[in-house]
Amino acid sequence: MIKIPAEIRPENFSRRGEITAWVLAILTLASWFALRARNYPVPVFFIILTLFLILAALAISLSNWSDRHTLLRLEADGMRFENGLRRVYLTWNEIHKVQIFPSRLGDRVRVSGAKTFFSFRLLGEVSFRGQVRGRMGFADGERILRYILGATGLKRYDKPGEGYYYARE
Repeated sequence: MIKIPAEIRPENFSRRGEITAWVLAILTLASWFALRARNYPVPVFFIILTLFLILAALAISLSNWSDRHTLLRLEADGMRFENGLRRVYLTWNEIHKVQIFPSRLGDRVRVSGAKTFFSFRLLGEVSFRGQVRGRMGFADGERILRYILGATGLKRYDKPGEGYYYARE
């Protein structure tokens, strides 16, 4: 049972991937500058690879930053979601649909109101060779989802091949 009001934060995923992406981006960028400093031509594929690695590192950093700033607050009259980029507040009556998208990394839950929505991930684990290497999403995700569904009174509908959702009748 979740005690209200409740402030819940997701699991923090390892930053190892972010660090690796930045190291690779910096190494390729340094190699690019070294080639240019010696007046060697820089192959087009190398330029594309460097730009790709920089964009990947930026995307991973933004995602990790957003996850570290994510907060889900359940209150008596509604719920609040914040992630550093968005702030959404929906009363229980404003929530008209909750969609569940199955995923190996924890099901994604999309909570929709008339004019806005937000998404969060149920707990998922990243495994490598049988060992859990990281956890992502909300550890209490299943209980959060049950609380939302109980507070809103939504009914389940199945979408074959896509998952399922809950909506008002």
